[in-house]
Amino acid sequence: MEGGTVKIALTGTRRKDEIEIVTSEKARVEPPQKIQTTPELPPGEEEITEGIPGGTVEVWRIIHHHDGNQTEERLHVDSYYPYPSVVKRGER
Repeated sequence: MEGGTVKIALTGTRRKDEIEIVTSEKARVEPPQKIQTTPELPPGEEEITEGIPGGTVEVWRIIHHHDGNQTEERLHVDSYYPYPSVVKRGER
């Protein structure tokens, strides 16, 4: 350690393969809609907060070897719940 700085050196043979990380959306779930009445808005007026879609995503590692071949490896599958849209309506 010199003057509060840590120096790290990586040594070895440089890899000639190219590595690519790819994501693939497998399913999409549109956000549900919640409707709320509120005295905060004038009657008949609406305020909308957009939701966020959910779905399932795959993540792959693709290794492009220097000899022209490639290797594909699925790293993981992630699922996300949608976040609902909210429609606030003024009470009548």
